[in-house]
Amino acid sequence: NRSIRQTKRDLIDKYENKNYEYNHIKSEWRGSIVFGLVLFVVIYITVSFILSNIIVRLLMRKIKRLRENKEMQLKADCFIIAGSSLLFAIAMIIVKTIMHHNFIVMASQLLVSYAWLITTILVSLLIRLNGEQIKGALRMFMPIMTLGFIVIIFRIIFIPNTLVNLVFPPIMLLFTIWQYVVLRHAGKDATMNDKIYSWISLFLMCIATVISWAGYVLMGVQIFIWWLILLMLILTVTCVYDFLTTQEQKYLQKKLNLKKAPERGWLKRNGNEIASTWFYDLLLMVVLPICIILSIIMSFYMAAQVFDLTDICMRVFFTPFVDIPGVCRLSVAKITMLANLYFVFNYVCYVVKSTYRTLRIRHIKSKNKGAAVATNQANFTLFYNITAIVVWGSYFIMILVVLQVPKNGISIVTAGLATGLGFAMKDLLENFFYGISLMTGRLRVGDWIECDGIRGKVDSITYQSTSIITDDGSVIAFLNSALFTKNFENLTRNHSYVKSKVKIGVSYGSDIDKIRKILVDNISAMAYKNKNGRDVMDTKKGVNVLLAEFGDSSIELVVVYWTLVSEKIGFDCKVNEMIYNTLNKHHIEIPFPQRDLHIISHPQQAPKNKKGKGVASE
Repeated sequence: NRSIRQTKRDLIDKYENKNYEYNHIKSEWRGSIVFGLVLFVVIYITVSFILSNIIVRLLMRKIKRLRENKEMQLKADCFIIAGSSLLFAIAMIIVKTIMHHNFIVMASQLLVSYAWLITTILVSLLIRLNGEQIKGALRMFMPIMTLGFIVIIFRIIFIPNTLVNLVFPPIMLLFTIWQYVVLRHAGKDATMNDKIYSWISLFLMCIATVISWAGYVLMGVQIFIWWLILLMLILTVTCVYDFLTTQEQKYLQKKLNLKKAPERGWLKRNGNEIASTWFYDLLLMVVLPICIILSIIMSFYMAAQVFDLTDICMRVFFTPFVDIPGVCRLSVAKITMLANLYFVFNYVCYVVKSTYRTLRIRHIKSKNKGAAVATNQANFTLFYNITAIVVWGSYFIMILVVLQVPKNGISIVTAGLATGLGFAMKDLLENFFYGISLMTGRLRVGDWIECDGIRGKVDSITYQSTSIITDDGSVIAFLNSALFTKNFENLTRNHSYVKSKVKIGVSYGSDIDKIRKILVDNISAMAYKNKNGRDVMDTKKGVNVLLAEFGDSSIELVVVYWTLVSEKIGFDCKVNEMIYNTLNKHHIEIPFPQRDLHIISHPQQAPKNKKGKGVASE
């Protein structure tokens, strides 16, 4: 009862007309002005809605493309609401320009901000969603948009704190229940992003409700306003992202024949298309992430602006919360700047690498007369690593400068670390320098090597180890120093071809010249090109059939030809099969290992007795 009586007295003192002048000071918030403003707002909202309805309906009827488009018909209600918000915002801007009454100017400014906020949310829904999804999304966002309007009205008329403490907690509870009911009945048409945003809204509304009922009403209001503004900014970024990915897939996928990455929204590419994709990459890798970070900061600032707390917000933003003289100065503004610079440096690193890759591949193609470039023909590893060191080294220096780390401290720490780590990291440093030596061209990703009897394709070269994929698919890593001490063999360093030898045996008496001609002709006919346009078998060196030795069971022949290292196993198996079938076809015997045994029998002799005389057999 005391709270109700106090609230009544505050309302009378604030809004009653007879009290509008106190000590010759006129009050801007007397009842007639507040009532007039509320009436004015209601009239303009109604007029804006009617005008928007008429404009949208006329456009739907007059324009054939809109009339026949079912999607536009389903979106008509959202278009009307968005148009109403836009027209209302324009009307408030005009009123703000014409009127000079402080109360009306302040109220118009807040209403313009809220109208733009609602318009942005609705336009985001119109761009992102189809006709079936948009109705569900409107239902999910309607509680928070309506509650936002009520809070703005409270702020405009400067409702007394006693009335806010009395009215806002029940209102917040009712709208939280409304939001929960809407989410419980959200259909399958609603997108996952909108459901996530709505559940987050419900969570924060619950927090604001609990805080309000605990007595901290203004804090609950501030949390709600902050999330409403942040939601608007997030939906704007989401809208821009969806629009960019749609345009990217519409134009770039056809132009460059790119594949869509299922785990992400944008197209999957390896940097070879940088001349055509640099602008999309700039937006996706730099602009949008920076907008997300700044949207969080801007939401705090705009929420504070509603209650004239911008000075406090700016002090919190720029005042260092870690301030150690001569060591480091860290503030929210500096963290934000460094986070944004990370995306800039990451994009610079990507562009430099992609540009070099494109130019390098173009140069190799010109040397190969347009043939496809094999993986091991272009050595990107060293340049990629140098680029990463330069770019991220510059970013690290930028961090030290922004945090105002003194140079003397950096020198002392660096000297101490260099001395201690120099001994502790001897093996690491040795592998590091061997890795650089490998990257300079002695070894490339895609080369086939053999080390310790292990043969495989180089998969990656780092500063500490080199990984290879063996013929059976296993991944083996060698320390860079081990490759040097064991003298690995690079099978593709010169021309990527390796000599293959197939031994066969034919029976004695076979016509060697005939066999040679048959095998040379058939093996030469097996030549073909791989996916990169290279000959799997080196046709310039041809096929040779040589008599190796005279075996015990057969004449040993050796078929010699040169194949690409990467295709050797498969091609050798095909050659073996072809040789077997060809010799069978021409009735040329491949003898089994055989040995002739000659058994010599002797006449049976009678055994002798002790005196040396023969014993007659019975």
